[in-house]
Amino acid sequence: MRPLLRNVLFLMFTVALLAPATADAIQLHWSAGTDTLRLTTPTRGVLVVKADAAETTLPLEWMLFWRGDSMNVSVLPQDSLVACNGDTANVKRLDGPALHSDSLAHVSTAQVCRGGSASPTLARYAVDLPPNIRGKFKLVVFDSSNPTTVTESNEVLVNQSVPESYTRIVSLSAPTAPLYLGGPATFKAVVAPLPTVATTVIFYDGAVALGTASAVSGLAVFTTTALSVGPHTITAIADTIPSPPITRTVLPQQLSSTALTSAPNPSRDRQMVQLTATVTPSLATGTVTFRDSTTTLGTAPVTAGVATLLASTLVVGGHSLTAVYGGDIAYSGSTSTVRAHIVQPLVRTHTALDALPSPATVGRPFVLRATITPSDASGSVDFRDGNVSLGITTVSGGIAQLSVNSYCSGLHSVMATYSGDSTHYASAGTVEWTTNPTTTYMTLASSLSNAPYSQGVRFTATIHDSGASTCSRTGTVQFRLDGVDLGVPVPINADTAGSPTTASLLPGLHTVVAIYNGNADYLGSTSPALQQSIGGPEPVIVNVLDVSGDQGGWVKVNFNASPLDVSPFMGIDFYYVLRSVPASSPTLGVRVHAVPPGEAALKPGTIVDVADPDTTRFWEYVGSLPAFHTPKYSYLAHTTTDSLPGVL
Repeated sequence: MRPLLRNVLFLMFTVALLAPATADAIQLHWSAGTDTLRLTTPTRGVLVVKADAAETTLPLEWMLFWRGDSMNVSVLPQDSLVACNGDTANVKRLDGPALHSDSLAHVSTAQVCRGGSASPTLARYAVDLPPNIRGKFKLVVFDSSNPTTVTESNEVLVNQSVPESYTRIVSLSAPTAPLYLGGPATFKAVVAPLPTVATTVIFYDGAVALGTASAVSGLAVFTTTALSVGPHTITAIADTIPSPPITRTVLPQQLSSTALTSAPNPSRDRQMVQLTATVTPSLATGTVTFRDSTTTLGTAPVTAGVATLLASTLVVGGHSLTAVYGGDIAYSGSTSTVRAHIVQPLVRTHTALDALPSPATVGRPFVLRATITPSDASGSVDFRDGNVSLGITTVSGGIAQLSVNSYCSGLHSVMATYSGDSTHYASAGTVEWTTNPTTTYMTLASSLSNAPYSQGVRFTATIHDSGASTCSRTGTVQFRLDGVDLGVPVPINADTAGSPTTASLLPGLHTVVAIYNGNADYLGSTSPALQQSIGGPEPVIVNVLDVSGDQGGWVKVNFNASPLDVSPFMGIDFYYVLRSVPASSPTLGVRVHAVPPGEAALKPGTIVDVADPDTTRFWEYVGSLPAFHTPKYSYLAHTTTDSLPGVL
């Protein structure tokens, strides 16, 4: 294309396209006279350009456009470069052969050669097309005498069943909210019909192209921040067809101001300080950056014109604080005046810790007492045994103390950590103390306090202490019977231990004690003596029979021998025959008592104290007979009345 023509055409596209197009001033069809060409093999097709019936000749210049699948398009004039004659115009190749691989392409510009007095009404192109390509051609004519006039031909199709019109911008929109300098302005163009291939929309500010955006599902969105202050006329173009213009005005940003406060001021070392920035106007949004000289302390969002930040890193000394508002679309940024802030040092403290009493005793409460100096310190103290917190108490008058219920024996160490307050530093102290084992005492019980001879008896010892210890009570208990160990030591289970069961105790009283050996937390102890009674194995009376013909003076007492009156015991020397002496009853009874070795002999009439559940009766000695270690005995006893069975 000649430079002059290229400049004219560019002007037509950027300015003249704003005018409505006039169709069918020229016509375009394939050489076969059809508007559609179907291909299955590479083909050179011939495009025929004709003047409209109302026209007498072809225009001097036009442009050929391809819209369709990407391909390399080669366009050549069909007629030779000969002198113009008849009604055929020679199409001079000003841009061809033109190679394009765009979906929307200007493939050739033609200039008609008119020789002599010829008024050509016909021109032809040769177009090389690959198979299965899909798209369409059309012509656009610009009138050099009237740049606002655009003339379009009809469309001819390649492998399409129905004509498809070029995509046009059906609507163009922009934000209704005010636009501010430097802020984003977003424009949306709706294209129709929905393109079958990718479509690029160009957005213009007057004659200046702002940029492009691809139409996705019929919508192209373009955002720019380059608009200057003032009014702007925005258009969008797709497939050479411009949209109606819209006008938007960009406003300058409004000025803002920022004020800063800090509280408390002065503050103490490590004390939290609240920084408050107030941005005016209160409609301002965005963020505020808080700074200590050149050091950034943090940022905070602006809400209703206020941004706050809690600062905990201010060290002792003076600080120059500022708040920098970053601005937003409508409001410019601003910086507060310098805020002078003072951080004062805290008062150093000392924590002393005592344990009372020391040494302590297992199971008994003791007190941990922390003394904070100076005494005007407030706050709290955390008492810890390693990583375990024993409790936290409040400081009052420089004292914090904690009562601890129990500690097991051994050497212990506790740390007391004072929290500090708004004017005092934190501090800590430790204490070591010894916990001694506690005393114990025992109770002893029998499974049967007054057991008959040969009845099994078992003893149970229970260990107690005078405190409230939760320390483990372990160890063993040794039971002793009449000064001799009863079995081996027995382990404690749930504070108790049981002796072996014994059934070999002889009649009489036996002394039992239990001895606890203790452990690290509990001292050993011995139970009070327990007296275990074992009843004697008395003989059993079989019957008492009257002696016939004795004139009522005698009865025979028949009884079985005592179990001890046999081998290997032979623990009976003789038997007493007794009769009852009632307190108020004429009815008398008979009883035989086995006498073990060493018991003194009795005289007739002696009252004998033998176990009897009937406390209203006593027993009087009648007589005795030696033990012969035989299973059965008989005794002839004198009676006080006439003989009656069972009565003496």
